[in-house]
Amino acid sequence: LRGRVSDFVDIETVDEIGKVRDRYFYRKRSVGQQQPAIFVMEAADHSERVLVDSSCQGPYTAVGIHRISLDGNLLACQVKEGGEHSCAISIVDVNTGIVLPDHLDRGLARGFAFRSANDGFYYCHEFPNGSGGAENDHAVLFHRFGTTIDDDIVRLRLPRTRSSKLVLKSDGQMLGATIYNEQAGILSVNFYVARQDHDDSWTCICQGIPAPYIPFFCRGKLLAHRFQDAPNGEIVELAATGDLSSHVIVPEWDVPINQCAFCVDRIYVSYLVGTETVVRIWSFDG
Repeated sequence: LRGRVSDFVDIETVDEIGKVRDRYFYRKRSVGQQQPAIFVMEAADHSERVLVDSSCQGPYTAVGIHRISLDGNLLACQVKEGGEHSCAISIVDVNTGIVLPDHLDRGLARGFAFRSANDGFYYCHEFPNGSGGAENDHAVLFHRFGTTIDDDIVRLRLPRTRSSKLVLKSDGQMLGATIYNEQAGILSVNFYVARQDHDDSWTCICQGIPAPYIPFFCRGKLLAHRFQDAPNGEIVELAATGDLSSHVIVPEWDVPINQCAFCVDRIYVSYLVGTETVVRIWSFDG
């Protein structure tokens, strides 16, 4: 019986597939392996090579693709032990396969973004016991390659409360920081944006919006999945100037939004109607 089960589950698997420029990145677990490794394949000749292999770190160490730089030359790899939520983050030079000395120790990853110049990265990382952070405040920091974590620069600092959480997002040159706070039993959302070339100047796009409210970047636009006056949810485009104006792209429908996917210039939104899935397609102009 053990052999039959092994034959059924011990097969080659591929996941976390992504393409950046002329390179494909993915995880692959071969037959007989306990954990998958991270591979890169060149689109020109389909040659593949291993970037990160966790087999030498023990059977319960798992690696995953955390972020890839815009030019595909740097990869941030997350390393987890067992089923823990926290992870360490290491940086791999994709061209050489060398792991850089710059890294983040184990903690709760709240956001990571390579700077477009590939000279460092932005991050929001909750280290154990508050080590490595910006004292007790929430913070988005910038780490320049070749320096120590003690030299990292705070680009945004926000006060911490008992139930607050800060999450960093990015899209190209844009940086976004979402902070969640609970006041009088109500969870609210504040959202800030900045450009990498002015990363010390953040604009508050919205403040005190009741959750759920999910701002995000897509195709150079600032969007939000919101539920105010739309209990089933709608997707809107926000102005990046902080004037609270918005344009509805996907209006509220008869049932809640189940999932959405973005492909080229279209938004594919799925809904569960009874036992059937319905997909509606929208342009970014609504």
